[in-house]
Amino acid sequence: VEQGFIDQYQCWLMNIEEARLAIERSFPELEITSMEPNDYMGWDSFIAVVNYTHIFRFPTRDQVTIHLGREISLLPELSKILPVSIPEFDYIWHGSEEQPQMFVGYPMIPGDVLSPEPPFKPGKMRELAVVLGRTLKDLHSFPVERAMELGQKPATAGTWRAGYEKMLARHQESSFPLFGLELREKTLKLFDSYLGNDDLFGFETVLVHGDLAPFDHILWDPDTDRKSVVKGKS
Repeated sequence: VEQGFIDQYQCWLMNIEEARLAIERSFPELEITSMEPNDYMGWDSFIAVVNYTHIFRFPTRDQVTIHLGREISLLPELSKILPVSIPEFDYIWHGSEEQPQMFVGYPMIPGDVLSPEPPFKPGKMRELAVVLGRTLKDLHSFPVERAMELGQKPATAGTWRAGYEKMLARHQESSFPLFGLELREKTLKLFDSYLGNDDLFGFETVLVHGDLAPFDHILWDPDTDRKSVVKGKS
């Protein structure tokens, strides 16, 4: 499956020394005094902490590079309207012949990933819920037309459904051969219950985060009670 994935997508396989070399080539003015991998790297990016002040994010495949290009265009406008901290890129490398991989760097956002039982001060849980609710409301209110001007793909309920249909077809080809019969049946039942329910596809198109997992993408700073949304797929 791993080889099949690599064959299907152009993947960037990195380590910390390669990341250091890429930054030094692209931004020689930045003096690197320390650099280490981040503990919360996911499937999409290789992440390095530089000088304990900046995060550098390197896409691991071409599709993620496309998403990152959209973030570069969109996040500056979202930072003006959202009540939480989000990445503000001050190092942007679009790629060159010598260093073809695109990547970005931005000041670290203080905080820890949100846990199921964070050590809130009394009354702070409700405040967090209010701030997150307002953040989603403001995000969903961002003009769709402007988002598309900034590079977001136009979407409808139909294209959303088609995306999940393609996901199912892709997994039937790549993952299902590794599943037992019971797991295949459960997976198909799950997709059928969603894709076959027309009531779930009568929504109005808005800009969404797309990956708002509390254990990865929501930070909470116990010193200031500041909430942050660190990244997302729109």
